[in-house]
Amino acid sequence: TYNNIYNLKTSFDIVFSFFNNNLEKNVIQLPFWITKYNYYDFNENDNIISYIENRYNTNKKCEKTIKGSLIASHDKQGHRTRICKVFEKYYNIEYSGSFKNNVKKIPDGDENKINYLKNCLFNICPENSFADNYITEKLFQAFEGGCIPIYSGEVNPNKNIILEHKYIYCNSRSTENIEENIKKGLENIDNLINGDKLFKPEASLYISSCYDNLKNA
Repeated sequence: TYNNIYNLKTSFDIVFSFFNNNLEKNVIQLPFWITKYNYYDFNENDNIISYIENRYNTNKKCEKTIKGSLIASHDKQGHRTRICKVFEKYYNIEYSGSFKNNVKKIPDGDENKINYLKNCLFNICPENSFADNYITEKLFQAFEGGCIPIYSGEVNPNKNIILEHKYIYCNSRSTENIEENIKKGLENIDNLINGDKLFKPEASLYISSCYDNLKNA
């Protein structure tokens, strides 16, 4: 029932979710990934966008001793396995979580994860669940680590803020799509990693509006 918008609206005065805004009904879109960052008051010069881009530009310069990485506790839907099988035709993968673990596990904590990702060229980071507007922190933490994300989830995640050429999208339900897009991505590594911008010019406006809606609820 918790993803049934009707039940939510009839049970709570205000609903924060990844559903589209319906401000008259007090349904406010607050993307899940935003909740991982402590910018509760949006500052034009110091915000989530600038924070992630600064981390990206610093960490992408680190030596990338690990070509492929995946940090996960499970693969109940098989999405990760399908992507990894294709990627492993080109490079080895370090599995540093519980799923398929083959190296020392990373200690818990977001900062430990980012410190590990600094060493990785690619981070395979599909979502656990697929739904419209459902985007967790996985893609953004890969950016923070200075990685090229290999992502699966919503086809065009937060299309109003993220530059599409900064990550490799794979439809993890289609081996053909995975093979095509990974091959294309590996042929264009320079284009994926070059440039200091991850986000579109209108990204700050979108984040700001999320916080305005939150404060005005």
